[in-house]
Amino acid sequence: MTFVHMIALAVRLFSVFLFLISIRTFSGLSWIVGDADALANNWIYVAAAFSTLCMAIILWKFPLTIAGKICPVKHENTSHESLSMDELYTLGFVILGIYLLFYVLSDALYWIIFMVSSNRNTGNYEFITIENQASMITTFAEFVIAIFLIFGANGLSKIILKFRYKE
Repeated sequence: MTFVHMIALAVRLFSVFLFLISIRTFSGLSWIVGDADALANNWIYVAAAFSTLCMAIILWKFPLTIAGKICPVKHENTSHESLSMDELYTLGFVILGIYLLFYVLSDALYWIIFMVSSNRNTGNYEFITIENQASMITTFAEFVIAIFLIFGANGLSKIILKFRYKE
């Protein structure tokens, strides 16, 4: 199993996780079925559920393509039983980044729905508390960290190995 295949397996497992989350979301939206007014007023919830399902399908259909974009190219043609420390660190950072990205996206979706619903009800954003603003900034910071963990995993693992083994 190559390094890219291992990342592809993690991507596919993440797609199963997203699929289960979308099923849970759709079951929570069952009260909308058959009520056109409820659907019109809560379209963003339905859109969020469909986007989660679409993301799960895309990740399930194209795990090797996504893994190839995430992984360094040098590992594509090598097949081996054990992984080097560099590959293990990179794999761990990518999996951690994907896991964190899911929670960041769900938090971001929460804040988008919060802002849209609140703006629809009051027409302004003056009611947003300091705690809400801090949570929005934290969500953005977590997004930056997740993206760095996913796309900067190779460099981060090299830095750790450099400091650890003084190479």
